[in-house]
Amino acid sequence: MLKKALIILLISLFLVNISSSWGSTEFYEIKAYINDIKILLGEDQILSGNESFIYKNKIFVSLRDLSELLQYNIEWDETNREVVLSEAYTKVEPCNPFNGEAFIYGQILKIDRESNLLHIEQHLDHNSREIFEALPVLEDAVIIMQRNNQEMAVYFDDLRVGDVVGIIVNEQNKVRAVIIDI
Repeated sequence: MLKKALIILLISLFLVNISSSWGSTEFYEIKAYINDIKILLGEDQILSGNESFIYKNKIFVSLRDLSELLQYNIEWDETNREVVLSEAYTKVEPCNPFNGEAFIYGQILKIDRESNLLHIEQHLDHNSREIFEALPVLEDAVIIMQRNNQEMAVYFDDLRVGDVVGIIVNEQNKVRAVIIDI
C-alpha cells in the first residue's frame, strides 16, 4: 500500500513538474527598457514613436509597424498561433484608352506634396495625349519603381524631381498610376 502511494505521489509530482515547465516555456516575464528608438534606413528615419525596446542587447520592434512599412499585410492565426505576412503590393492595371485613359511618359519637374500635384516635362510621341497643366494624383494611386522585371511599391513621398516616369491618367487627367523607371 505504501509502495502504491509512493508511486502515485511520484507520478503526480512528475506530471505537475511537466505541466509547470511547459507553462514556463510559453510565457515569462522580462525586464526591458522601452524608449523612443528611432529606426533609420541610411539617413532616413523610417520608424519612431513605436514601442521598441531593448532586451539582452537586442532591439525588438513591432512586427505590425515593420510589416506595414515594408507594405505587407499582417494577420494573426489564433488556431495555429502563427503570424501570417502577405504582400500588400497592388499591380498596375494596364492603361485602357477605351475608358478615356492615357499613358503619359515624361520627367518630373516639380512636386507639390501639399496638393498632390505633379508637374512633368512630357516626352511626346504620335500616340500621346498632350498635357498642359499639373497632374493631380489620386489618393489611391498605385506608385511603383521598376527595373527590368522587378517592381516595388512606393509612396507619393518617394517621388523625386528628375524621376523619369510613365503615368496613367483617367479622362479627367487625374493620375491613377505612376511607374518610376530606374
